[in-house]
Amino acid sequence: MKIVIDADAQPCRKEIINLAKARGIKAVSVMSYAHHTAKEDGEEIINVESEPQAADIKIMNIAQPGDIAITQDSALAYVLQGKGVITINSRGYLLDSDTARGAMEAASKAKKSRRKKTGKIRIKGPHAFTDEDKNRLLTAVEKAITGSHI
Repeated sequence: MKIVIDADAQPCRKEIINLAKARGIKAVSVMSYAHHTAKEDGEEIINVESEPQAADIKIMNIAQPGDIAITQDSALAYVLQGKGVITINSRGYLLDSDTARGAMEAASKAKKSRRKKTGKIRIKGPHAFTDEDKNRLLTAVEKAITGSHI
């Protein structure tokens, strides 16, 4: 088992790595060169080109059944689910095939809706990452490690 982190947009990378290290589990952060940061103790970093989907493709290639993946990308989560990878989003919610597919469909509908509108469109981003989100994420990773997520 290893923890694969989609690290381009992961606010708790260091905490996840520390949790993995404490449990004796390998932590792999996949990030583009544009988002490269210093390596944490106990972490393996895989850098990819700054091309669209490059990190996702690398994660798909290295993730194995039984691994844990942390990603905000619902399409990537959907593919990983098919490989038997436990997927958790960046806010600590366990993603199964149904929730990942639902998130992809919602994103697709929102994108189509934005294309139909004319004039200025204000697209709001996600709400701020909170301590509650952080605690939920770390708890979800801990449960996935111990197998109590099922």
